[in-house]
Formats: sequence, C-alpha cells, structure tokens
Amino acid sequence: MIANRGELEGTRVLQSPTVDLMLGRALPGFDANQGLAWFHSRVAGREVVGHDGGDFGVSTEMWLDRTTGVGVIVLMNVDGTGANHKAMRRIEESLFALGEGF
Repeated sequence: MIANRGELEGTRVLQSPTVDLMLGRALPGFDANQGLAWFHSRVAGREVVGHDGGDFGVSTEMWLDRTTGVGVIVLMNVDGTGANHKAMRRIEESLFALGEGF
C-alpha cells in the first residue's frame, strides 16, 4: 500500500499526500533522516525508507525503494551489531537485486 502511494489492490486506503507526509522528513532540524515511524537510509546505493528494530537476540529491518517499488524484510535471530549487521545488509542487497529482476 505504501509502495503504491496509498492504494492497495485498487482500493484507496490513504491519500497520496498522507503517504508523502508519513515518509517525509519530520524532524529536519533535529534528525534529517527521521520521518513519522519511517526513516531514510541507503542500502546498496539505494535511497530507501523503512524501519528497524530488535531485542535481545533478535534483529529486524524493513526497507522500501520508492523508485523501483521493491521492498525487503529481514528477520534474524541474532543481535544486529557488528558482523551480524553486515550479514543483514548483504542479505538485503541480495533481496533487492532479486526483487528488481521480477
């Protein structure tokens, strides 16, 4: 629905300006990458929006490339630091490449 600017299977769920507001940079003077529950980052050279999270022994990331419409979600049963974070990024890069092939 977010990738389709507020529309899901032909049904408008959110107005396009609402999606833009959700994905926009909400705190440019404080954190230029922070939106409303979404934040801006780069994965494999792509400008993406998404969210991450985790707890003891769990790490999650969700990213959407709004240019291509490809999104990836990775859930791992490890913490998201050091080598684990690098492995997560390699997995995300591979998933983006696969998604763009469809």
